Amino acid sequence: MSESKTHDSIRQMREAGDTESFEGMDPDGEMGPFITPDDQIAACVDGSEFVHAKMEALKLHRTQVDPDGPFFAGAESGHAFWGEEFYVPAKGERGSVSEHGFETDLFAGL
Repeated sequence: MSESKTHDSIRQMREAGDTESFEGMDPDGEMGPFITPDDQIAACVDGSEFVHAKMEALKLHRTQVDPDGPFFAGAESGHAFWGEEFYVPAKGERGSVSEHGFETDLFAGL
C-alpha cells in the first residue's frame, strides 16, 4: 500500500470524524511494515470499479477483519483507497509509466 496514499486517506477519515479505523496510526507518522514508501512502488492499477466486491469479499474473512467492526463503518467514503492496488518489482525492468510515475498495466509488453 502506498505510504502517501495511506497518510492522505487516514487524514481524510480523521477529518470526517472516524477515529476508530486504523486506530493508533498517526496520519503523519510511521505507518508500519505493511505500508510501502512510494519510491519503492513500481505500479499502480486502478480497480476502483471493483472496490465494492472487494469489500464484500473481505467481510467473509472474519478471522482477519470483523465485518461488524469499525473497519467497514466508512467503507463507502473513507476506504476509497482500496480501489487502487500497488506493486513492487520482484525482478525485471519497469514498463512505461504514467504521469504519476507508476506503471498502470502489469502485462504491457508481454
